[in-house]
Amino acid sequence: MEQKKRRRGKKLNLVGKPSGRAQFFGMKEVLAVQAREAEKLELAEKEKLEKEKEKEEKAITKAVKEALAVEEKRRKVRLEEHNQGVLDRANARKAVTAAKKETVEAAKATKKAKPSRIVILRVGLTILASLGSEEQVVVEEPEEEVRVVP
Repeated sequence: MEQKKRRRGKKLNLVGKPSGRAQFFGMKEVLAVQAREAEKLELAEKEKLEKEKEKEEKAITKAVKEALAVEEKRRKVRLEEHNQGVLDRANARKAVTAAKKETVEAAKATKKAKPSRIVILRVGLTILASLGSEEQVVVEEPEEEVRVVP
């Protein structure tokens, strides 16, 4: 309000060039020049409002981009955590299967590593010769030494 009251009037510049003499103009000319001045003021106001709108839109788009970037970072972190969890579970499964495999192989190895022993007391050599060569035979005789036959 106060700005409107304190505004000073401007020269209309009807001719376009200053002259040192008195100039007289008709009502139509004065009204046309006043309309042009009003249009200039309206145009300036529109441009000012457009600039403000552009600033607001830029601020909004910037805020949206930042929010999207933050959300994208969060999504990537969640995805990375999920992938890490999947890898951890897969590694745990692999470790369990490897441990099971090792125990099975160890059991097989112990079965293979232990040769069967047959203890024969008071048996003749012909029976010992008929046994397979893979097995180890321990012969114990009451008063003689123990002989091992491969």
